[in-house]
Amino acid sequence: MKTVKISIVVPCYNVAIYINRCLESIQNQTLKDIEIICVDDASVDNTRDILMRCADQDTRIKVIAKDKNEGAGKARNLGIDNACGEFIVFMDPDDYYPTSDTLEKMYKAVVENNVKIAGGNLIKLNPGGCCTKEMMFKCSEKRTFQDAPFSYGYTRFIYNRDFLVKNKIYFPDYKRFQDPPFFVSAMIAAKNYYAMADYVYVYRVGHKKINWDEQKVLDTLNGLCDILKQSRVHKIYALYVEQIRILWERISGICESGCVVGAVKEKLIDILKNIDVDILAAHLGKKLSYKRCYCDIIKADKDIYDKWKPYIKWPSLMSKIFYKERLGNGRRHILLCGIKIFSYTHKIKIKDYEFVHICNNDKFIKPFVDFCNRNFDAKKHLFLCENCFPQFDFPDAPNVMPLKSLNEFDFSSGHVKKIIVHSLFVGGIVQFLYSHKRLLKHKCLWMIWGGDLYNAKRSIRNDYVRRNFHGYISDTDGDIDVAMKKYDSHPVETHNAGYTFPITKDMIKNAQREKHDYVAIQINNSADDSTLEMLDVLSKFKNENIRIRTILSYGKVQYNDEIIHKGKSIFGDRFEYLNSYMNPAEYAQYMAQNDILILNQNRQQGLGNSFAMLSLGGKLFIRSEVTTYNHFNSKGIRVFDTNKIKDMGVDEFIEYPIDTRKNNQDKAQMFFEDSYLKSLWQPVFNE
Repeated sequence: MKTVKISIVVPCYNVAIYINRCLESIQNQTLKDIEIICVDDASVDNTRDILMRCADQDTRIKVIAKDKNEGAGKARNLGIDNACGEFIVFMDPDDYYPTSDTLEKMYKAVVENNVKIAGGNLIKLNPGGCCTKEMMFKCSEKRTFQDAPFSYGYTRFIYNRDFLVKNKIYFPDYKRFQDPPFFVSAMIAAKNYYAMADYVYVYRVGHKKINWDEQKVLDTLNGLCDILKQSRVHKIYALYVEQIRILWERISGICESGCVVGAVKEKLIDILKNIDVDILAAHLGKKLSYKRCYCDIIKADKDIYDKWKPYIKWPSLMSKIFYKERLGNGRRHILLCGIKIFSYTHKIKIKDYEFVHICNNDKFIKPFVDFCNRNFDAKKHLFLCENCFPQFDFPDAPNVMPLKSLNEFDFSSGHVKKIIVHSLFVGGIVQFLYSHKRLLKHKCLWMIWGGDLYNAKRSIRNDYVRRNFHGYISDTDGDIDVAMKKYDSHPVETHNAGYTFPITKDMIKNAQREKHDYVAIQINNSADDSTLEMLDVLSKFKNENIRIRTILSYGKVQYNDEIIHKGKSIFGDRFEYLNSYMNPAEYAQYMAQNDILILNQNRQQGLGNSFAMLSLGGKLFIRSEVTTYNHFNSKGIRVFDTNKIKDMGVDEFIEYPIDTRKNNQDKAQMFFEDSYLKSLWQPVFNE
């Protein structure tokens, strides 16, 4: 059996909507000496068909098809037994790697530091596309597990396969909670590991609901007991206490749903009865909060009650009658004898700033924050920023505050003059503004991004909010006209202003064009069905000396497979695609190799790409019905109509007169200047 560097084990069950993204992130790793073991656990959707098709296209993919669904633990064990890699990593089929060099970094870390296990940090991705970075390791170093033990996050690590097999470390046969016992067993056997400061795994959360039943709760408790036993035997008392807190804080919610009966109740009694009070006394610290589902069991048995009484914060008589229950988003419930009588919200009052910016950390925002603080009074501006995109830097400035929920803030202060909403993609923004109509009509300005205008679903709430903004801001005049017509709106203010581009003037200047004897054509700046359409249009040039390039790391990634298949079938090896994120300097270098950029989307999109392409000397095609087409031409920049490509011959398509090129380059440069952008934003900020 041929040995590879890493085996990636992916257990699959009914994950057709996620598996393509998962596999792409593995296949596109810079480390190529890998195998991808996909264990289909008797899926009833078309997961298996997708896996088989991918295996036909990539010999590194091995599909193990099971006839009976037995759970992810057994599927992973099957993967371990069939792996021929020097090392193993585990990937859940709805997750993916954040960068194309993740596996290369992990392999290098585990080999060069001579350890059995190595791993890094995690990024959590919610259904709305927002990300939360969990930095467990701030620096890269070798660590001892006993010094700072933990039990979650096994997919963030790479494991020596022989080490696992030799020590018989496998996943227990549980329906839930198989991975923490596996992970703890591996860490205890390895004793130390290498911690990486890199983010190595993107983990989806909140996208699926667990239907708890007696067996799943029982398996969770059994897994917890496994770790309690191991931590006690190996005297890892911090881990022992962590499991007690997991039982208390996380699992209690499951138990309160009505599962504490029969075997589950017996198991809970067994855990509570056999707890080591000496460990609790020495290491627990803060008392455990009162949990009715557990405390009712504890009070029913005198021996258990005597053991647990000192470690629980029992409610006083007064608090039993009248107490406060804290919820998320700053909300509080006031309860009387357990019955909610009213609720209120604790809010942070915004009173020291004149201009509040509500945004997420899209690629445009950090440069915009820097621009504002560089050109305007930073003491007047507050940026409430949602952390959604792990691939982009979060703005780092004293006037930036992380945004988790808008309900945490009070914007009613008269000192706040304007609230600029940078796109309606910020989580909960439409609902918030719909609930705060006076704020919407008197202070809020909508910075239109494109998708939040053209792709917005029509509903009473969505339309009301878009119609009633105090003002509109757009980087193209035409989008404001579209919004006013679409929503029959009459904003008090309208402004033409835009963002600093992620690609800067210096990046364009430093980008080096490599010599080639073909015409390089980039289709779109993100994936969608318009890329498929343009591939068909350009198919008439398939015998010409051209190369087709496209971007698949952004946009509607569900079209990626179809785009790749069509591109390869028409242009063969002369079709290439980019499906990993580049930093702006790298992307400028990438774009410098293009001769032509075709934006075939039916709405305003890719303004930064457009100006970069023009500044780099490339020919730009945009649909004539899209607002940016007139935006460019009205400023004396000649762009070409995408709709006319189907009627062009190859010479007309490629031709780009030198004087037109020079004119476009010179005029496009202006849009990268701070002074120009500042003049656009001054009216917005009342200057």
